[in-house]
Amino acid sequence: MKALKKILLIEDNKVALDMLNYSAYLLKHDVYSSIGEMDYDEIKMLLPDLVIIDYWLNVWGGDICSKIKSNPATNSTPVIMLSSCQEIKKISKENCANAYLTLPLNAFDLDNAINRFV
Repeated sequence: MKALKKILLIEDNKVALDMLNYSAYLLKHDVYSSIGEMDYDEIKMLLPDLVIIDYWLNVWGGDICSKIKSNPATNSTPVIMLSSCQEIKKISKENCANAYLTLPLNAFDLDNAINRFV
């Protein structure tokens, strides 16, 4: 049996967070979630195998992504950015995200993205 992977979900929309939680759960992973922002030090202590983060939070999700990707302790952690913003492809690239998904989410695309990185 393969080891469970830790997926961290950071989303400020409860409905979207519930859908993300459910999708990751169906793929049989350990799911940790935060409604709204999460401090970088908390992320570093959790050591997730994948971070899925909304771009539009109380703080910019891109700033959190950049911190994850610029720190040697976490820079190998894959990050997927989510947004309904039309510029999400450009924004995710500028913040060194490994991938992006547009909102509203398609469950098939989400499952494929999760499976791609864990």
